[in-house]
Amino acid sequence: MKPLLQKAQIHPTNKCNLKCIFCDVPIRYKNHIDLSDEKFVSITKDLITLKPEIVTICGGGEPLLRTTLVTKMMKMMNDAGIKSEIITNGTFVSKKLLSTILDCAILYRVSVHSVSIKKDEILRGVKNSLKLSFKSIKILSEMKKKARKEEPKIEIVMVVTKHNVEEIEKMIKKASEIGVNKIGLRIVHKYGEFLKPTSEQMDYLKKILKNIKKLLKKLA
Repeated sequence: MKPLLQKAQIHPTNKCNLKCIFCDVPIRYKNHIDLSDEKFVSITKDLITLKPEIVTICGGGEPLLRTTLVTKMMKMMNDAGIKSEIITNGTFVSKKLLSTILDCAILYRVSVHSVSIKKDEILRGVKNSLKLSFKSIKILSEMKKKARKEEPKIEIVMVVTKHNVEEIEKMIKKASEIGVNKIGLRIVHKYGEFLKPTSEQMDYLKKILKNIKKLLKKLA
């Protein structure tokens, strides 16, 4: 018998340590105030009584800005037999945090949009963030191997723009090198309309889709 609630989401914050040029969250939630840690702990307790299979910790912002709170919620849910998914920009590299994710999560999804440091600075707006994202993925992948665990699955989501269409194959190869299990590609959304790939770039993308599928199978 399936649980009444299969999946739920918790958004710890709408604040972020990056400044992605296609993200409208800083504008939409400019005047919003985050709930307190105590309130989120109370919400987590209530959520546990509903017994969902999975809880996704995400939000418009970067949830791991509130690392202490997030790790506490994950442990509470894990103790209750509920697994977590984390959606993050991957710039938090604490081994203590990643150890908790290893123990409690079934998915670690990282938003990375380039393998180029310069392009990453354009797209995510902060210097050196790319190195941190790849480092956190690599450390967690190594932890999984050492613990002989299949989970959490590690996923990269790449928002495709006119700045990075030509990098998709490079991203797939890089992901394979650092232990990523899955890659998702998403065309930039409406707020980033000015960043949409050109018609020529979209034609290029259509042409390389077969190569991308072959590459993914080969690397898998």
